[in-house]
Amino acid sequence: MPRHAGIRRFGFVLFPLLMLIPMARFPNATEKRVVLTGDTATSVASLLGLSSPGKVLLPLSRRDGWAVYLLKKDTPETLLNDNNQQAPTRHNVVEFSNTPSPSLSISPYWLDLQTGSPSRPGYAFNSPFFPNKPEPGPWWLLLQQLKKEIPPAQWSEMEKGGRLSVQRCFPFAETWELCLEVYCAKDRQPPQDGWQIQLSVRDTRLPTPEQLFSQLRADAERGEVEAQYRLGLEHMPMEGGGGAALPGPESAAFWFRKAAGQGHWGAQLQLSRLYAQGKGLAEDGEKALFWLGKAVEQKEAQAPLLQTLKDLQKEVQLRVDAERGLAQAQHKLGYNHMNGTGLAQLEPALAAFWFHKAAKQGHAEAQLQLGLCFLNGKGLPQELSQALLWLHKAAEQGNKSAFFQLGQVYSYAKHLDADGSQALLWLHKAAEQGDKEAMLYLAQLHEYGLLGFPKDETLAASWFEKAARQGDATALVRLNHLRQRINTQEKPKP
Repeated sequence: MPRHAGIRRFGFVLFPLLMLIPMARFPNATEKRVVLTGDTATSVASLLGLSSPGKVLLPLSRRDGWAVYLLKKDTPETLLNDNNQQAPTRHNVVEFSNTPSPSLSISPYWLDLQTGSPSRPGYAFNSPFFPNKPEPGPWWLLLQQLKKEIPPAQWSEMEKGGRLSVQRCFPFAETWELCLEVYCAKDRQPPQDGWQIQLSVRDTRLPTPEQLFSQLRADAERGEVEAQYRLGLEHMPMEGGGGAALPGPESAAFWFRKAAGQGHWGAQLQLSRLYAQGKGLAEDGEKALFWLGKAVEQKEAQAPLLQTLKDLQKEVQLRVDAERGLAQAQHKLGYNHMNGTGLAQLEPALAAFWFHKAAKQGHAEAQLQLGLCFLNGKGLPQELSQALLWLHKAAEQGNKSAFFQLGQVYSYAKHLDADGSQALLWLHKAAEQGDKEAMLYLAQLHEYGLLGFPKDETLAASWFEKAARQGDATALVRLNHLRQRINTQEKPKP
C-alpha cells in the first residue's frame, strides 16, 4: 500500500500536542478603560460608524476571549486551552459622546502585550478572523473604512496573506497613541484564516519595540538565560513574537539551545518541539524525547503540569518506537489515531498508515484493523478484496474478531459465498472462541431467516442461551422473548 498523500512525518503529527502545555507566552488580559477626546475621538468614532452619540460592541478573538477567561474565571465550564471551540464570546464596548465635547471610551478588556513579549510594550485586543466578504458589524465596517485610505496596490499585496500589515495611528493624552492595524492571514486552519484587526495603545515615551529587541539581544549575548529563551520565542514565526525580529526557526533553535543548556525548562520544551517538527533543526525523534525528558525533570514541583508533560513524554516515546519499527507501538499509535485516544488527534488516514506498518510485520490485531479500514472506507478507499486479504491474514493467526468480521462479510457478500457455508464457518469459529457478538449474530440470522439463512427458532434460542451464559444481558432478554413466542406457538388450541 503506498504511503497516503495526507500522511505527515513524525514531528508534524506530534507536536500540536505541545499546545497542551501552557508556555506563558500569550499576553495576559487586564481590565482597562481607554478614553480618547477631541478630534481623535471623532476620527476613530467615524471609522466605527459612530457619527452621532452611541455605542458598538466589538467581539474579541477567540484567543483574547481565552485570556479574559483566565483573568475572570467567570464561566461555569472549564476551558482546556485557547483553541477550545466552546470558549465564551467576549466583547469590548466602544461608546461615543459629543457632550460637552467629543469623547470615545473603549473598555473593559485589553491584553498587556509585554507579558507575552518583552519587546512589545502597551495594550491591545484583536478582532476575530473574518473572510473577505460583507459581514454585519463594526469590524467589517472598520475594515472597509481603512481600505479607502490604503493604496490599491498595497491592499492587493495584503490580500495574498502573510504578515504584511498596514497601520493607522492617532495621538491622544499627550504621550499616548492608539493604532489600528489590519492584516490578512492565508493558508491557515480556520478559524485563524482571513482578515484580522488589532487595536493597540502605547506610551510613546517608552522605548520602541526595535529598541527593546536590541536590549533583549544584548542581554542574551551576555548569557542571561531568560533573555535567551525570550529571544528564541521572538524568532518563532506566528507565535506572537514582536515585529522587531525576523521570524526564523534556525535563529530560534540557536537561542533555545543556549537557554536549554542552562536548564531553562521552557527552552528545553521548545527545543524538543523543533527537533520533532524538523524546523530550524534536522528532524530527530530521539533528541526530541531527550529534551522533553529534561523539561520533565525541571518541573517536579508542579504536579498538574508535570503529569501533562509525562503523558506527552509517553506519547513521544510511543512515536519514537513506532518510527523504529516496533509493531506493537505502530499498532497502538494507529489505534490512538483511529479513536482519538491518549494525546493523539483523531486522524483515520494516519491510523491506517500505522496499522499497515504493523500488519506487514505480522501483527494480528493490526491486520484486523487494516482490514476494517478497507472494509469501511475509513482512512483508506473502500476495497473489499483488500479487506478480505487482511482479515484472512489476521484469522490465520487465530484472531477471533477476524473470524467474526469474515463471517459478517461473507453473510452479506452472496456473490462470494452463495450457499452461506463460508459465513457459517467463520461465525462458528468465532462463537467457539467465545465471541458473544458472533453468537448474537448467528442467533439473529436463524431467528428471522435473514440474508437467506434458514429460519430456525430453536437453533436461534441455543445461540442466545450461549451468549447469555457469557454474561450478555441483551442475549438473555432476547432468549426469554423467543422462548415465550415458541411456547405460545406450541400450545394446543382448545
